[in-house]
Amino acid sequence: MYIYKQMTIYDLKQAVFNDLENPMSFLTTKGFEDSTPTKIRNFGGFYFYNDNTEWFVTTPPAMVLKADVNTFKNGDHVLVLSIDDDLWESSIREKLVAALKLAHPQMEQSALPVDDIVKHCYFPKFKKLEIRSKYTAKRSKVLQYVNMYNKDTEITGGCNLSTGCKISCSIRFILSETKHENGHIDTGFRVDLGSGIRVHQMAGVPDAIKRPWDWSEVNFDNLAMPIYNSVRVKTPAMRVASVGVHSIQVDTKPEFKAAIDEFHKRAGVEAWDQQIMTSPNKPIASGDVAVATVVPNRNNQRIEWSVESIHTSRKKRRKT
Repeated sequence: MYIYKQMTIYDLKQAVFNDLENPMSFLTTKGFEDSTPTKIRNFGGFYFYNDNTEWFVTTPPAMVLKADVNTFKNGDHVLVLSIDDDLWESSIREKLVAALKLAHPQMEQSALPVDDIVKHCYFPKFKKLEIRSKYTAKRSKVLQYVNMYNKDTEITGGCNLSTGCKISCSIRFILSETKHENGHIDTGFRVDLGSGIRVHQMAGVPDAIKRPWDWSEVNFDNLAMPIYNSVRVKTPAMRVASVGVHSIQVDTKPEFKAAIDEFHKRAGVEAWDQQIMTSPNKPIASGDVAVATVVPNRNNQRIEWSVESIHTSRKKRRKT
């Protein structure tokens, strides 16, 4: 009985999984793959497959023009991307023509020459690519998130896309035929989200690093945070020791001084001189107490800290 059970499980595995050429590939690619359509399935529209996996295409790095992803506002996840890559556009257009020819025998217009259908088919505008995907399946109230990654790290729910972000997107194409009352049929491809979104750079600025000033996520080669191109640091209360033309000299807590010294050490530059660059339009006086958000700028073998925002107040005098 035991031998029979083992053989049954083995036979089942062989029957179910022997058609997958690389069944573990998703663990390394996260589904961001490029392939060629070889099969079709019709679910009210033609969906394309490469062997037994869905046919996905990965866009080149693109600038976000509009984003409404994982906000669950209007029924759809929406992305509009600016893609300036003529070679990619030409390659995808050729694959879409091949996909249409693959579907041609099962189309309503199968009696027409396939080249005539291609001529009148709607192809997406690749340079300003609009991607739409329903976030609820039919007869379901479960909200479907779009998976988001930074390199191989999943960041779904950890950031909100906005205009100016730089991303790559896994997409799929669906071919549809719309028949009108007069018998005319419109043919076209629409673009749907595939395996997810890979975020290369976010628009805007990262959150400021606060006490205890952990630098583990800082890239000291370019002084940037993951997904961003800058670093912001929140200071504790500091006493303004002196005021220069475009700078202030500060006395700060040993804990913060040690943290900034560690920052400079990791960046391979000179130690901090406790100077912060400021705007000449901001009235600051010696003896003021200041709390600031500062950003580092590399200057040869030095790092200068510049004020992004600063709040100052007069130190209260002790009453006698």
